[in-house]
Amino acid sequence: MQAVNSGAYGNVVSLACADDDAQGEEVEVVWEAELDRFIPSEEAWKSIGNKGFDQPRHFTAFLNTIRWNCVTATDSRLFQSPFRAGIRIDPYQLEPLYKAPRLPRVNLFIADDVGLGKTIEAGLIATELLLRRRVQEIVAA
Repeated sequence: MQAVNSGAYGNVVSLACADDDAQGEEVEVVWEAELDRFIPSEEAWKSIGNKGFDQPRHFTAFLNTIRWNCVTATDSRLFQSPFRAGIRIDPYQLEPLYKAPRLPRVNLFIADDVGLGKTIEAGLIATELLLRRRVQEIVAA
């Protein structure tokens, strides 16, 4: 966290995102407007490691829980939605899904002949975006 300037609205600080979706991405915020803002004291930082490490079996259980519940948000080449679809998917229907996670703003126009699976392609993309938490809701028109 780095203070940028003080203005009429409060202190503007520059923060770096720690979330998987946008790791390292910077944003400037008004510190006083942030909910649950907290800066740990130097004493708190020093006491973090005093407890020691977890037992290997507890850490392994934690790591497996994270791994099993984690969506492949860090690698845009790995997908979850085809495995959750419960339908037969043809290889060409995966092409839009391959492109969508790589776009900063998913904005695709899916056009093809009748019966080739445009709805399936759109459903795969929507499911993948929901699983990766890149969207909260989807409006279909």
